[in-house]
Amino acid sequence: MPLLRLLSVCAALLLAGCGNFLNLKQNLEEYQSHYTAAPISVRAEDCANCLLFAVIMARDEPGKVLSFRLLTQDESWRALLPKNAGSVFAFRDLDQDFTYSATEPYAEFPLPVSVSAGQAPDAMLLHIPARPSAPAGNPPGSSLLGALGAIADGFHLHSGSLTTLDDPRFSAEFARQGMWEALDFIRQERAGIYFLEPYDATRTPVLFVHGISGHPGEFKALLASLDRRRFQPWFFYYPSGLEIPTVSSGLHSLLSKLHYQHRFTDLHIVAHSMGGLAVRALLADCEQARSCPYLRSFISLSSPFGGDWAAQSGVDHSPVVMPVWRSMARQGPFMRTLFARPLPRQLSHHAGFGFLNEGLFSHKSGDGVIPLESQLRAEMQQQATSIRGFNTTHAGILEDPAAIAWVMALLEQAAH
Repeated sequence: MPLLRLLSVCAALLLAGCGNFLNLKQNLEEYQSHYTAAPISVRAEDCANCLLFAVIMARDEPGKVLSFRLLTQDESWRALLPKNAGSVFAFRDLDQDFTYSATEPYAEFPLPVSVSAGQAPDAMLLHIPARPSAPAGNPPGSSLLGALGAIADGFHLHSGSLTTLDDPRFSAEFARQGMWEALDFIRQERAGIYFLEPYDATRTPVLFVHGISGHPGEFKALLASLDRRRFQPWFFYYPSGLEIPTVSSGLHSLLSKLHYQHRFTDLHIVAHSMGGLAVRALLADCEQARSCPYLRSFISLSSPFGGDWAAQSGVDHSPVVMPVWRSMARQGPFMRTLFARPLPRQLSHHAGFGFLNEGLFSHKSGDGVIPLESQLRAEMQQQATSIRGFNTTHAGILEDPAAIAWVMALLEQAAH
């Protein structure tokens, strides 16, 4: 490792402090003891734009729903299974009431007891027939509307909760918690999509997605310039220490539920830094599943589309590895495959980048945090509709007048 990089990694570890790494280690151990990730695929016969549910059911409490995912057609994803998960139950909701009935087609997959010990099962395929063939073994015992934000037993994500950007939860302290103590962040029910006002069908939603150790309050300058007569702001708040595929999967599930509730036809996304990677992963999932028809534009600001060398150094040298570092490592599988799928056909990507370097350790061209070679990854440039540079820093781009004017012009243009 070059000397400068080694010094900067050491400095970062010292600045982070031993306490943070101890908290990270304890949180990771608890997280891994409570959850395991497993690939699930749902296929349904005679299903065109139908409503499907994949439900994680409790092991020892018949009918109890731990979490669910709403699907509009065949889909595959990595599910987060709590240790008390007993089965996966998928059904086609013919009357679209979020409730399973005996006349509705279903498929059921019992989970091995080893899930309770944290061992991931093999890939699961649930094939829903055109008609039910036998009574279900352990179906959901009540409407799924009661578990709208559930991700595990007792844990919930916000799905349209009303707040303001001065909410105490949107602070640097809790943002750092989301990076170093992701499980506590989720357990204390900070994560999810927040609204600033009740849903209004006459205005188009714009979803803002922060970066690592970020929070919705960082978008105040952008919000101040947003035309609130035409657009309604939404904010995705998430524990940024988690691996990016888990974050993007959670975002996909939340948007599917909100879309079913409100039936909006257009959605724009503005993402900063690592948030752009989570959104790009979401777009790949949407393209694979041929879902998310409401997505119209994606505006990224200072996103490390080529990965981050510091994350790679953390993976290679840190005594405790934050999961997001594995996603952001330049040589890791997530970064290698991030652009393997094209963007959804109906969506345009506009990439903004910064080139004012005031960083203490970085002498490369860039915004002081992310080098230009990462912000301007070749595959991103090939897929983007437009690219614009700004003489500002990594954090400063969120308050830069020229960058804000560019974002607002793109939103206005997309709305016509």
